[in-house]
Amino acid sequence: MSAPSLGLAVSRPRRKGKNPKQESFPVALRWLAGRERTAILAFYRFARAADDWADTPDPALSVEQRLAGLSQVQAEALGALAFCPPAFAALDALLPAFEADARGDLPEDFGAAVAACRASSEPVGRFLLALHGESPLLYPAADALCLALQLLNHLGDNGGDRVRWGR
Repeated sequence: MSAPSLGLAVSRPRRKGKNPKQESFPVALRWLAGRERTAILAFYRFARAADDWADTPDPALSVEQRLAGLSQVQAEALGALAFCPPAFAALDALLPAFEADARGDLPEDFGAAVAACRASSEPVGRFLLALHGESPLLYPAADALCLALQLLNHLGDNGGDRVRWGR
């Protein structure tokens, strides 16, 4: 499976089935300027493709294959988002979170779960602020909001994730 609108040529494992319309909150509002909307949707497609590699239900894929897929998705996304420098730091910051999922690393306690949620949510908020030219002084507030949303998302998915992914 591929995401041609992002330019990702890498084949992807079976999807978990989410698209922007099925997310808990809007991914890219229609009233955003074209450049920002394009960047947000491309970033979303990267995150969805990376999540597909990290959390694929395909038991035939080894950890090494998952990590290689993530690396290829990241490289292709960096090329596709060349017009958007704020995306680079966010893509690099998100990769370790996806790699931890691909390895099957599970948080051992609530503090570790919060750290994992921070790793996967804070880069997104910071990317959106940078994309819109906002001050880094807003990062702490955005980090707190993104962490809260990620924790709520995990709590909402807890039962299904335990059955499907063993976590």
